[in-house]
Amino acid sequence: MSFALKYWWIVEWPQSITCRTIRHLPQGDPSLISINLLEYACIIIGLAASIAAWEQLPLENRPPHPMVLLWTDNTSAEAWTRRIAGLKGPQGKALARVFAHLLMFSDVGTRAAYIEGKKNIVADYLSRLRDINDFSQFQYCRLIQQFPQLRRCRRFHPSPELLSLVFTSLSTGYVNIPTTRVPLGQLQAE
Repeated sequence: MSFALKYWWIVEWPQSITCRTIRHLPQGDPSLISINLLEYACIIIGLAASIAAWEQLPLENRPPHPMVLLWTDNTSAEAWTRRIAGLKGPQGKALARVFAHLLMFSDVGTRAAYIEGKKNIVADYLSRLRDINDFSQFQYCRLIQQFPQLRRCRRFHPSPELLSLVFTSLSTGYVNIPTTRVPLGQLQAE
């Protein structure tokens, strides 16, 4: 979510990913998908949303060397945006290739910074919906009542192609990166 670029997003993880999280598997299980990887995937989706929002700005309003600050409450994911040395597993390396692909086909640079989850109120709220997969109860009008500042924001819908790259990276640890830019998604008013 970015109030500066006026967007927010939410993604429902597929069952093939949620069944491999710590809620369903014990620590140390080789098929476990860690919260660090899920948070890194969120940074990637946030980067895609930021690029899409920046590209919709009028040319005269675009800074010549744009840098997007992506906040995360996960120090590992934050560190992976600067260096991939800590990414030892195949899923992390596959996600790093998706991250690099987005940067390669954009003028937007990025930096991530740590923020406590409780200080990032809207994102923390949305992430808890994701964690419990309670999308049946999700209503935009209730979200706006709780967080009126979102009224000026558009919802980012990641493209199926982008989500496929992210989900495949998380699920298999392998990703076939296209040689042309993957469609990012769309920003739409609710």
